[in-house]
Amino acid sequence: MTSFVEMLRVAFPAPILSLFLCCIIVTVCLTGDIMLTKVPLQSSSGRFYNSAIVRAFIDSSTHALVGFFVWAMVENSSLLTDWSKWFNCVAAAVLAASVDLDHFLAAGSLSLKKALHLSKRPPFHNTSLVFGVTFAIIVLNKWRPKTWIFALMFLSAWLSHHIRDANHRGLWIFPFGHTSLFSTQLYIGCILVLAFCVRLSTVLLTKPSSSAPAGNIVRTV
Repeated sequence: MTSFVEMLRVAFPAPILSLFLCCIIVTVCLTGDIMLTKVPLQSSSGRFYNSAIVRAFIDSSTHALVGFFVWAMVENSSLLTDWSKWFNCVAAAVLAASVDLDHFLAAGSLSLKKALHLSKRPPFHNTSLVFGVTFAIIVLNKWRPKTWIFALMFLSAWLSHHIRDANHRGLWIFPFGHTSLFSTQLYIGCILVLAFCVRLSTVLLTKPSSSAPAGNIVRTV
């Protein structure tokens, strides 16, 4: 028990900052969800396209911001002393938003209308794929040191996207199918737990005396 408490102290050397980041993640999730309810599926003129663009922008921006602040939780207090760590957060944001590119790949078109009206969920939304790719990147760590950092970033960014999507579509876990829909409280709680677990993982995989993930993603990969 004492060792676990000590590990928490090492992992979260700035508890107020960690609490602040948790509050931001919750706020971003709730704000994004509320904004989506305010934008109709069709504009008042009956045109689909304009409303679809706004909804897609809000949704993707929310995913990106969640990915950004989840990784900010992972970087934790190092953000206050090493400004280059903010670039890692930006990279995580880009990764989190990139999941939705598979809509266009599956549609075989750059048409937003076609991308949003697929007959089935596109491949990047398969949660089993996230764990498979994460494992593959970790295996590469044998030949290229510190790739495990990118593995954790990929996991946090893509899985946070999947968890947020589970609020209205559930998780798609191949080959078992889809889970039930996640409530707002459940999906936000899962994202916070994800950030907490990834942060602890970085502490376990680095020297106990370090309060920041080893290295910089932007420089490492």
